[in-house]
Amino acid sequence: MNKRNYFTFILISLFIFVSSSTIAAEGNLDRAQKKWHQLSPAAKKEMKTKYKQWKKLKPEQRKFIKNNNEKFNKLSAEEKTHIMKNFNRFKTMSPKERSNFINRYKRWQKLPVEKRKEIIKKHQTFKEMPPKKKAEFIRNMPSKRRNAFIKRLPAHEKENIRRLINKR
Repeated sequence: MNKRNYFTFILISLFIFVSSSTIAAEGNLDRAQKKWHQLSPAAKKEMKTKYKQWKKLKPEQRKFIKNNNEKFNKLSAEEKTHIMKNFNRFKTMSPKERSNFINRYKRWQKLPVEKRKEIIKKHQTFKEMPPKKKAEFIRNMPSKRRNAFIKRLPAHEKENIRRLINKR
């Protein structure tokens, strides 16, 4: 499984309920208390809210979050940055976009590992194509699939591709 996609999804659940500082407070009280005194009143208020959410979780949910927090802490800085970028993008999504994201993730999880590897390879190949080749590739898709594909492209790429597709 693609490590980045997996951890992105895991971190979404992690950061919705609790921040790393709350987890730290569970494990190392002295260090957490020192950090607590350094927080602004607004940050303390937010932490109290998150802590209340944390306490409402079932033990298995807490364990799941703690385990994945440990995995996150073992990642490289680049991987953490990538995950946080995706998490922040997730936070700005509309409820429908979030639902679509989660449904795509669930579909992805059901795919056999070999199929996922094939898709990742194709995606990487597409990313490395020059813009004209990308446009040609997209132009040859069935219209319904093409429109859905273009819709999912990053904004900066969307306009370039549309322009190139229409140019012929």
